[in-house]
Amino acid sequence: MKTGTGQRDPDACAKPRAQGPSWPRNADAQSVCRAVRHCVWTGEPDTALSRAMAGKGVDLGTAITVFFNGAPGRFNLVPKRDVPRQLRHEASLLDSICLRINAGFYLVWPDSCVDDPRLVTRWLDAQRADRFAGRQGRYVLDEKRINTVLDGTLRPDPVLENRRYAPRASILRDVLSPVAGLGVSRDALRFLPEEDETVEEEPRIEL
Repeated sequence: MKTGTGQRDPDACAKPRAQGPSWPRNADAQSVCRAVRHCVWTGEPDTALSRAMAGKGVDLGTAITVFFNGAPGRFNLVPKRDVPRQLRHEASLLDSICLRINAGFYLVWPDSCVDDPRLVTRWLDAQRADRFAGRQGRYVLDEKRINTVLDGTLRPDPVLENRRYAPRASILRDVLSPVAGLGVSRDALRFLPEEDETVEEEPRIEL
C-alpha cells in the first residue's frame, strides 16, 4: 500500500545510486552547501555527508533539499525493524536531518531556496492527509518551519536590495562613510528573532 509520503513494502527501499562528490574538512560553508546538494546517496555509509549535515554552516534550504535527495518515502511508512540492514544508516541519517530541521538547527539564508519546492509541497500535503487519516510516518516535518523557506518570507528582492544599497557618489556619502557602517539596517533587523516587548513599569514611591 502506498501513500504520498512513502510506501510500506520494505523491498522497495533499495535505491542504488552513483557515488557522490566529496569535499575537504576546511571547506567554507557555501562550498559545503553546494557539495551536499549534489551529493548522491549511494547505499553505503557516507561519513562526509553525515559530518557536513551536523555542521552549523548548512542552511535550512540546503538541509531540506538534501533530505529529499535521500528519498525519505522509501522508509517513511516502513517499520524500523523491516528496513534492510544495508540501508539502515541512510534511514538513520534522514532521521537526524529531520530532527535538526524541526528543532531549528538549520538557519534560514535569505538567498538560499529549495531545489524542488513542488516535491516538498506534495510531501506536506500528503503529510496532512496522513494526519487526517490517523497515520503518522517516520518523518514528520514542521510545516511552519518548512513554509518559511517555501513562501520566501525572508528572501529579499535582489533588484530592490541592489537599488537600496548601491553606493551613490556624493560628497556627503564620502564624509559620513566612516560611521555609516556602524548602524544596523532596519532590513537586517527583520531577520532577528522576535522579542517580548512587554515593559514593566517602574514602581512609584508615594510620600
